[in-house]
Amino acid sequence: MPENIGAAARAMANFGLTDLRLVEPREEWPSVEAERNAAGALEGIVTARVFDTLPDAITDLNVTFATTARTRDMNKQIFTPHEAVEHIQTSGFTTGLIFGPERTGLTNEDLKYCQHVLTFPVNPDFSSLNLAQAVLLMGYTLYESAGPGVIKPDQEPPASQQKLEDFFLRLEGALEDNGFYKAPHLKESIQRNIRTMFMRADFTDQELSTLQGVLSAFIQKN
Repeated sequence: MPENIGAAARAMANFGLTDLRLVEPREEWPSVEAERNAAGALEGIVTARVFDTLPDAITDLNVTFATTARTRDMNKQIFTPHEAVEHIQTSGFTTGLIFGPERTGLTNEDLKYCQHVLTFPVNPDFSSLNLAQAVLLMGYTLYESAGPGVIKPDQEPPASQQKLEDFFLRLEGALEDNGFYKAPHLKESIQRNIRTMFMRADFTDQELSTLQGVLSAFIQKN
């Protein structure tokens, strides 16, 4: 909803966050309702950009956290807000926090593009958070911890989302061509599981290039 987007932008501005990326907003953008609820945050403080898909929105990021109250049976590392902030600031990598629609949250399809899961420690009997509240909590946690992270001299950043996606699409195509998916109805869940396994590794550019070379060798042999 534009009202939620505006309130989320206002929460971002409160804590110095400026890069807002919208994936398929429900209503036409820009929105008068969003601007009204942003209380001026969208007027030169927070920059909002619209994308058609989640992969398009995160293509330049090294690390992504999916905010969700449920892991949906996906084996990903789970962080609390403070743990996520520590990871973000000590690595210094370009990081995105992914929030889903307030009513439905993130889907399994969304989660497959994210390396980690971020879950808020809330009352298990009432875990529903307003979207802007969730953004506010993360903004506050980031701001409170203070100070930008610095990449360690011996630490390479993880490969970008775009390079990961290129690898996954190539791998999935090779598996398809070689008859790997014996049960068509399980194809999507198998692909999600494969992505999840690889995403946990936080591959660097060099490591991903090596994997691409390994894949090339198998493709050429076949």
